[in-house]
Amino acid sequence: MLDMTTIKKQILVLLALTFSSGQIFAEDWLPVKDVDLRIQENSALDFSKMFPVYTISESNRLQTTADGHLGNNQGTSQRMFCAVESFIKPRGGFPNKADADDLATELHRRGYNFVRLHMLDMALMAGATKDFGFNEKEMDKMFYLISALQKKGLYIELDAESSWNGGYSDVHFPFQKGKHAMQLEVYLSASEREHWKQLVKALLMRKNPYTGLPLLHDPSIALITLINEMGFYKQLRKFDLKSKLYPQKTSQRLDTAYQTWLQKKYSTVNALQKSWGLLSPDSFADVTYTFEPNTATQQADLTAFIYETEVVVQQEMIDFLRNLGFKGLITNLNSSKEILSGSARNQLDVVTLHAYHDHPRKENTGNGKSSPARRQNNSSSISDQLQYARQISPNRLKDKPFIVDEYNHPFPNPWRREAGIVFPAFAAFNDWDGICRFVNPVHLAYKQTNDMNAMISAFNVGMDPIARAGEVLSALLFRRGDVDVARWQAELIMNQKALMQKDINEAWPDAISSLSLSMALSSSWQDKLATQVNFTSPDAKVIAVPINKVLSDQEGTLNKIMGRKHQISGETDMGDHIKFWPDKKTFIVSSKRTIAAVFSDVDTTLTVSSVQLSNIHAAGLVSISSLDEQAVSKSSRLLLTFLTDAQNTGMEFSADKKVLEQHGRLPVKILHGNLSVSMNHDKALKLYALNLRGDRIKELPTQYKDHKISFHLDNQIKEWGPVVFFELASEKVH
Repeated sequence: MLDMTTIKKQILVLLALTFSSGQIFAEDWLPVKDVDLRIQENSALDFSKMFPVYTISESNRLQTTADGHLGNNQGTSQRMFCAVESFIKPRGGFPNKADADDLATELHRRGYNFVRLHMLDMALMAGATKDFGFNEKEMDKMFYLISALQKKGLYIELDAESSWNGGYSDVHFPFQKGKHAMQLEVYLSASEREHWKQLVKALLMRKNPYTGLPLLHDPSIALITLINEMGFYKQLRKFDLKSKLYPQKTSQRLDTAYQTWLQKKYSTVNALQKSWGLLSPDSFADVTYTFEPNTATQQADLTAFIYETEVVVQQEMIDFLRNLGFKGLITNLNSSKEILSGSARNQLDVVTLHAYHDHPRKENTGNGKSSPARRQNNSSSISDQLQYARQISPNRLKDKPFIVDEYNHPFPNPWRREAGIVFPAFAAFNDWDGICRFVNPVHLAYKQTNDMNAMISAFNVGMDPIARAGEVLSALLFRRGDVDVARWQAELIMNQKALMQKDINEAWPDAISSLSLSMALSSSWQDKLATQVNFTSPDAKVIAVPINKVLSDQEGTLNKIMGRKHQISGETDMGDHIKFWPDKKTFIVSSKRTIAAVFSDVDTTLTVSSVQLSNIHAAGLVSISSLDEQAVSKSSRLLLTFLTDAQNTGMEFSADKKVLEQHGRLPVKILHGNLSVSMNHDKALKLYALNLRGDRIKELPTQYKDHKISFHLDNQIKEWGPVVFFELASEKVH
């Protein structure tokens, strides 16, 4: 017989499940009360036991394994869950020693095992009065931070140069991009390449007093990018669009470089004239570089000039690092997505690329100047079938690791919660090696400052509760491997000689990039085979198909070789764990250890495997993940996220909500939302609301009947404020 206390508790649960789901507070945006953002040890947000500290040593460098992934010297593959950290002056500079130790601890607790230190040269050159005149205090703090990261088993990626003005002092901070234009000038001038080499020596060959090694010899420095966003074609494209921003010498050097290349190829003007035909120059000195050639022959020459210059300069820089004793991995061309860039990547150890959905754009004021305002389309990445992820997928080379060392669905786009499920799930499905959401995913506290850390900004992940919680889910989906790799693979066999006759700007067609929605996609470059696609089945059978057939009938080709029926209209089925519906802006993951969904429809019911979401009163993301390696339905400890949207206080938008005119200030506010959840489970569990540290701040009612747990999630906790995390746990878990 039940006592009155038990009966009262059950009545309260039923009332909560029945009535509170329809409650909408008058105040839709609720201020975050959290200040300290450091993860509480042993909380549901502490992943340090899930991912123990990895010992980094000379004998345990990160390297490429036999199967083309990243791993240790025993050949064991590791995925890199990466934090991009930038410490330029507007972001507050490098942390002091105590904060550096806390930052390293936080990164480890949040599941990161790889850190990209970005814009080091810019951070160290702030206020410099001479070339390579690094700020000594900032450099010491940088060295200490690197030693702290190493102690926590975090591998590091560095840009040998990030700034457009690498190491020059006559620059108004922070950018003044066209002042020296190093990303383009290194292709045109031996003196600028020499400047780059001096920068490398000054920055990377100086001994770190806390490790006793220069950065180039430190085994924790796993990967070096030659120059961030380097790429001859990409930089030429920028020059073509904004040549007035570049120094006059750049145009002159470009003409000279093209003239020299043509003279080396043709030897005589007569030979050049015979090849080019009409409108041929009277001398090599009359040739001027043009981004839009008039004939197919001129196009082929321009493509060859760009490609050959790319590989020659890139090889010179690689050789320089190797001659200085660097034993780690080298990468480059991280923003070059055109097809032919893949061939130039054969020189590199690792393929890295950047991917952004709805990147903010400067708003023109109408007087020729840009304002601080930023415009976005406010679009969903699911609506365009994950374009920002799949458009880079063909650039993965078959036998080389692939890292997306910058990606984001930036603030304040209201659909950015999608990034926490879409990108890591897609990356795991395609068997990528690393993902890095840009930038600064870890902040130790919300506090008023005079820099970019005083609010959520477009790329300040750690200040945004939505993006920050998305990173928690990413650690599970991607690094832990809650989403399986695709059972089918597709390798694009690319013929370099054939492509050299085309416009170097040629991009991967949609029919090719969308193969990555059905199978793990990669490419390889050779001159012997015709351009084709090699499909590999789960039982390792290879089926070669001419690429033109795939281009003309991709769906029919896949249906035939994979033995599948036509997909349900409006649904994209990516295999065992992933489905999405572009028109509904809905994407679901259903795996053993994580069940998750991001959705736009309200006042509806959504079923994902054994979990049912109902009485939905805000578009959002819900995830339920096991923390003890058991299946969701058997786990004794589960982490839940419920994400809606977040903004700064005092933000102002244009009438169409697409232009952010005032960025606002702290405190951050979260959009109120609530829904009901019912899920199969072997036992009754307790439900807790968590703050951003992972502390349990309130126990919430649940109902357990017929092996189902039912409860109501409301992201407004009356005694606390808004939350994004919840925990289901047995009484034995503390």
